[in-house]
Amino acid sequence: MGSRVAVSFGVTYCPNVNAFVYAHKQSAGATQQGVYITIDGVIAARKNGQSEGHIGYESTSTIIKAGECFLVGDTGGGQNRLAWYRPI
Repeated sequence: MGSRVAVSFGVTYCPNVNAFVYAHKQSAGATQQGVYITIDGVIAARKNGQSEGHIGYESTSTIIKAGECFLVGDTGGGQNRLAWYRPI
């Protein structure tokens, strides 16, 4: 496995390697906050929280193949977002 590579939310990446992609965020007490990962424009992984009135943590991950492009996004609100990929 290679080293982790930090990525930004809302930006498309095409690393041209097989990789593990991970994303998480802290929800700020509202319903349906979460994270998702698209591969070539199709949602491949998604996690929404039901944290109404409470702090919650949502995370998701997926595997991409060399030649695929991915984007990490969130469904609004929250804080402490983190996303990265690691070549495998």
